[in-house]
Amino acid sequence: LSNGSVIAQKVISISPLIVNIPVSGITVSGEGMVTVGETSTYTVAIEPINATNLDVSWSVSPSSLATISGDGVLTALATGVVTVTATSVSDTLVNGMILVELVSEDT
Repeated sequence: LSNGSVIAQKVISISPLIVNIPVSGITVSGEGMVTVGETSTYTVAIEPINATNLDVSWSVSPSSLATISGDGVLTALATGVVTVTATSVSDTLVNGMILVELVSEDT
């Protein structure tokens, strides 16, 4: 400056506080009966609804009777009863299940 004064400036960045909200429950919904050779889509309701990570992984047991895709589409391969499970990606101890009966076309 022309009068010999010095101006000091400091820029402070403030980041928002990120709070991890854990998944506390998963409810699986969908058909309770699927015909062999057909598909059915399953969905989840996650609690709380504002959980940080709402992603789930899908599995079916026994896998010899049916398959399930990453987006919850079950394909019935043979008759029997399977358990469809959705597991929280952020906490594998949290999951939801539904029993599904796989029936032949004649049923």
